[in-house]
Amino acid sequence: NATFVRSNSPSTGSVSVTIVGSGMGLTDFSGASRLGASACEASGWESDSSLRCRSPNGVFGTLRVAITAGARVGSVTEGLSYDVPMLAGGLNLTFDEHTNATFVRSNSPSTGSVSVTIVGSGMGLTDFSGASRLGASACEASGWESDSSLRCRSPNGVFGTLRVAITAGARVGSVTEGLSYDVPMLAGGLNLTFDEHTNATFVRS
Repeated sequence: NATFVRSNSPSTGSVSVTIVGSGMGLTDFSGASRLGASACEASGWESDSSLRCRSPNGVFGTLRVAITAGARVGSVTEGLSYDVPMLAGGLNLTFDEHTNATFVRSNSPSTGSVSVTIVGSGMGLTDFSGASRLGASACEASGWESDSSLRCRSPNGVFGTLRVAITAGARVGSVTEGLSYDVPMLAGGLNLTFDEHTNATFVRS
């Protein structure tokens, strides 16, 4: 018989969540609470109808919430979710492995295989097997870095204004028009011409 003042917790946890219900005792019976499989960082009895919990970190959704009052346990399914990952749009931080420099880049070369850092929030305080996609293609490799960044080795491609999506645990976050591939570039001023009779390639202006 519990409800929540707040339905979501940030992935970092450490926010105060008040669990509301009944039968929690007229005095403090060492009430404890769990969100999903994790115990709250701290729990505090408030009244027969409420108990306060400091949420642990996590990335999953629709979690079971359980409280213990004395030796009695009460629970509710789908009581709390963690915020879905949020991505920052418009810019991608790219790491140059040759110079160890991080710079701003909005496009990926068509050949792919460049390291792109996806920046946002809600990716988890620990590695929850984060995966990422650029458009319809999975990144060649993905690596969790922090709650606010995930590194992706871009696949090859030629399209523009692609959706970028990441998965942290079972939660998916995305941003539209997150990345484009470079437009084709042509060499100007000269044209290479192939002569089928002589099998020769020559410059023609």
